[in-house]
Amino acid sequence: MKSRKLTIALILVAVLLAACRPSSPGGASLEDTQWVLVMLDGAPPLAGTTPSAEFDGDQISGSTGCNSFFGSYEVDSSDITFGPLGMTEMYCMEPEGIMDQEQAVLEALASVSSYQFSGTQLEMLDGVGNVILAFEPAPAVPELPLEGTEWVLTSFIDGEAVASTLNGTEITLQLAGGEIAGSAGCNSYFGTYEVSGSDITMGALGMTEMYCMDPEGVMDQETNYLDTLGNATSFELDGNQLTLNTADGRGLMFSAR
Repeated sequence: MKSRKLTIALILVAVLLAACRPSSPGGASLEDTQWVLVMLDGAPPLAGTTPSAEFDGDQISGSTGCNSFFGSYEVDSSDITFGPLGMTEMYCMEPEGIMDQEQAVLEALASVSSYQFSGTQLEMLDGVGNVILAFEPAPAVPELPLEGTEWVLTSFIDGEAVASTLNGTEITLQLAGGEIAGSAGCNSYFGTYEVSGSDITMGALGMTEMYCMDPEGVMDQETNYLDTLGNATSFELDGNQLTLNTADGRGLMFSAR
């Protein structure tokens, strides 16, 4: 009889402990989840910035509010470790303090030892159990169409390397009805394209013939962009982002204006 009472008591304790554990939206796994930062070292992120994190398989990517970062992560129960993080190399001027925030986000990620879910939030903790990062689920972003959207280049991809566009330049892309046009950062360009499923084929590209002096390297950037664009063979749409890929591992990443 005592043994039965003890068993029942242990079951009740287990149920109560399970009820007290933080719950996670959609389960305890981080895989295939997207988050926006709501707390960094006890304070909200700067107004007008949206630091974020996305977990896809064993890869993490996101934004510090200025640059994009990417890398790998490993989970063991509630413990989490991040591999070396790569990132783009933009320098943002506004809002004031954004580059300090970027450094704080990266340092916080490097200090994370474990994670937990608390209500709808994802909390990341340091080695002594302090919550140093807190995220809310990212709102759903409707997938924008390839055609009819004005795309602005954010990054060049070359294998595993990702580089930002030069400060002071803007590269754009518009596709509609088989016609392509935009700015390569200095000159305007135009041409044709064909789409079949997720495959894309570019026709010959024409362009204006200006020579720009500033910023340094703008003409090399333009040449790189047009060569990559002209050799694009496939595309991926993800919400408000477009990625064009070449067969040799290069790519162009755009965001919708």
